[in-house]
Amino acid sequence: MSTPALPLQPSAPAAPKLTDLEIKDAQLIFSSVWQRLEEEFGRENLRFPKEIILLGGAPGSGKGTNTAFITQARGLTCPPIVISALLDSPEAKSLKDGGNMVGDREVVGLLLRRPDPKPPMFALAD
Repeated sequence: MSTPALPLQPSAPAAPKLTDLEIKDAQLIFSSVWQRLEEEFGRENLRFPKEIILLGGAPGSGKGTNTAFITQARGLTCPPIVISALLDSPEAKSLKDGGNMVGDREVVGLLLRRPDPKPPMFALAD
């Protein structure tokens, strides 16, 4: 004789914490970085390119090659933002020297923490 199945009660998902070592939710990452930028510079002083083209991929997948192609095809005159160069910035080095990870939130913060009174129309990040 089989036991009747009990109805499953849906459990409430745990709310993500901003104190986690690495957050994978893009909205939480962006909101956290945006709030810090507004506090540091003031919303009225934030200026960004109209469009950011972000190339992702494994090392050796052709991001650098395609950066040159996209720059030429789109007529971009601004230099590309190379993410690996951001990871060599003083901010990232201090995190690494302290034994911490440079996670998605920190990389987005480094990318957007480049206040420019006249930002280019486009930015290409590889």
